[in-house]
Amino acid sequence: MNEQLEIQPKEIQREEVIVKEVKEKINFLYSLDMEVREKIYDRICDLADELEKKYPDARKYYLFHAMIGSGIDRHICSSGFDFPGDDSVVKLIDNLYREYKTY
Repeated sequence: MNEQLEIQPKEIQREEVIVKEVKEKINFLYSLDMEVREKIYDRICDLADELEKKYPDARKYYLFHAMIGSGIDRHICSSGFDFPGDDSVVKLIDNLYREYKTY
């Protein structure tokens, strides 16, 4: 049981670092010129729509909310932190960031 208590705070810290990195990349993307910003907004909306079609409980994943900027608290997200594999918000936002970071 003590082992579980030690792991949990580390997991929370890891999640906080990931959320911070995702939000920083999104903030960068939204700091670009208006035309690019509109494209980014549309792409993020499309990604969110795709995730909601694939995962009926998408709004119960914390990074989904970080991606759409809802500001919901982590404890409300009962399904998890991020989606698996290629559906990972970390991966999706990182791909967008790499595509637009040279603008």
